[in-house]
Amino acid sequence: TQVSINITPPENAFAGEVGLLRIRISDWNGAGEIVEEIPVRIGSVAGLEVGALNTWYLSDAGGYPTVWVKNTGNDVVRVNLTLDGLPDGWSTGGVNHMVIAPQQIQGIPLHLTAPSDWNKQSMLFDLNIKHPNLETHVERMQIEWSPFAFQSTPVSHAYVGEEFVVKVDGEEIRHIIN
Repeated sequence: TQVSINITPPENAFAGEVGLLRIRISDWNGAGEIVEEIPVRIGSVAGLEVGALNTWYLSDAGGYPTVWVKNTGNDVVRVNLTLDGLPDGWSTGGVNHMVIAPQQIQGIPLHLTAPSDWNKQSMLFDLNIKHPNLETHVERMQIEWSPFAFQSTPVSHAYVGEEFVVKVDGEEIRHIIN
C-alpha cells in the first residue's frame, strides 16, 4: 500500500531547517505498532518587497537614497544593485550588493556623486534590484539637488532604547528609539 503525505511547515520556518516527521504504523487493532521518523527539510521560497520615496537627493558631497528592501522569503538572499541611465562622469560608491536575512529590511547601500560640472537639473534613471530567483525590480528614481543629503543610508532598524545614527553632510544625527 502506498500513502502520500503533504506537509505544510509553520509560516515562520526558515529554508534549510530540518524537522522530524513521526509516523505511527499499526494494525487495525493497534498490534504490531512501530514509529518511523523521517527527516523533513524546509524548502526555499523567494520573496522581495521594495519601498522607495523615489527622489534621490544629492548635495555637493553626493547622497544615499531613501530606498529599502525587505526579504519576504524564508532564505538568506544576495541581491545585486545597478544603476541605468546616468550620464558620463557620475560615480557610485558603497556596495553594489546586499545580503538580507528572512524578514529583514535594509536600506540601499549605494552612494551617488555627481560630476563637478553638474547643472543641478533634475533627471531620471533606474535603480535595478536583482534577486537571483525573481525578476529584476526596477525602481524609477529622480535625482534632485539639495543643500543637504544623506551620507549614510537613512533606512535601518533598531529596538526601543537603541541609538539610531544617520549622517547628513558631515553631521551625525543621533536618536534614541522610544
